[in-house]
Amino acid sequence: MLRGRRLGAGVVNALRVENVRMVTASATDQSAGVVGFITTTINGLIIDGVTVRRSGQGELVLGFPIHRDRYGKTHAVVRPADDDVRREITQQILAA
Repeated sequence: MLRGRRLGAGVVNALRVENVRMVTASATDQSAGVVGFITTTINGLIIDGVTVRRSGQGELVLGFPIHRDRYGKTHAVVRPADDDVRREITQQILAA
């Protein structure tokens, strides 16, 4: 088994977000703050199901895909390693 180490801020500069495609949310979803759904490629990994939402403060934020188990508990499918990575991914996606 390979063991990884926590990736720090040095990795942020290496992030390459490409092929950003968004489907606009339905009117019902938009009334709940959902702007759309994104599929993108980050460093060669295709990520589907990223949600763009408008926060209560009016900012656009990303929600990453989750899996809900049979007991209702949520588990991240994919997520940024830390806040710096989240900010970089968000910036690149919203700029696309």
